Amino acid sequence: MTAGEPSAEVKAVTQAIVDAIDKNSELMANIEYLCDMIGPRLNGSPGLTRASHWTRDKFKQYGLANVQLEPWTIHRAWTRGDAKGQVVEPTVQRLLLESAGSGTSFVIAPGISRKKSGSGRC
Repeated sequence: MTAGEPSAEVKAVTQAIVDAIDKNSELMANIEYLCDMIGPRLNGSPGLTRASHWTRDKFKQYGLANVQLEPWTIHRAWTRGDAKGQVVEPTVQRLLLESAGSGTSFVIAPGISRKKSGSGRC
């Protein structure tokens, strides 16, 4: 063993931990649950609250002690709402849109943008 190199015992313990993680890991199941069942977790959103409580409960299941949620405030939270649009001339056509936040304008196509209006019409 050279200076700075871990001992055989440390290597064995490390390998045992890696093997246990590899054999018993719930990592993918947890990621799939967070992504597929809870969904988006934007700051201040109901999804973040659900994810926080789920994670707290999961930590308790894993045996961690003194697991708790700490209070904090987001002064400007955002939750994605419905986005609807349509072309009104020369013929009416429905547009598929994705909401992009709380800005005052949006991009229709590269180089073309319009202010939002109450009716959502361009």
